[in-house]
Amino acid sequence: MGGMEFRLDRLNTAQETTQTELGEVKTRLDGVETRLDGVETELSEVKTRLDGVQTRLDGVEREVRYLRRDVGELKGDSYEREIRDKASAVFGYVVRRGRDIHRYLNERLHQAVDEGRLTVAEHRQIMASDLIWEGRPRGSEGTVILVVEASWLAEKNDVERALLRAELLRRLGFQALPVVGGKVWDKQAEALAKEQGVVRVHDLNLDDESWNEALNRLKKDLTS
Repeated sequence: MGGMEFRLDRLNTAQETTQTELGEVKTRLDGVETRLDGVETELSEVKTRLDGVQTRLDGVEREVRYLRRDVGELKGDSYEREIRDKASAVFGYVVRRGRDIHRYLNERLHQAVDEGRLTVAEHRQIMASDLIWEGRPRGSEGTVILVVEASWLAEKNDVERALLRAELLRRLGFQALPVVGGKVWDKQAEALAKEQGVVRVHDLNLDDESWNEALNRLKKDLTS
């Protein structure tokens, strides 16, 4: 019996030790869980702060886009004013007695609308030109109208607008040439302008080759 009681005592002691160790493990696990909860809370706070940072960055990105757009518009407006103010210097050596005919032409276009030869939308399209300049080309007795689109960055749509507006005027019997001016030229715009015979102005310098090409095309159209 004594041996059995000794073994039972040892078993009880071992069980108590195991329970104590399990209790310590549970306590440590509870501590780990508490720390993990703390880490999770901190991560959640970090995520919240990062979301706030992302929101602010999105706002900054929008502001930068708006700023770029505004700067682009200001540069474009500035160049348009410059080419209008210096039209005599830009075109004066290829046309004589040059003048801006926006107001004069407007009355003629109203008449064309009344006669059904032009739509109101087409009238508006022509009058939206940045500059409409009339003059006599060197060596010619007739007058030509330069339908000018001016943009800091000359793009394909600038060329297309100049072509459309010049064509509308030609339909009414005017000798109109499409002209596009740009401080900087997009490659596609340059290629299209060359292909379609559009007069090109780089900064404030008229391209002589494009002028001669456009004038020759106009003469061919008149004789064909």
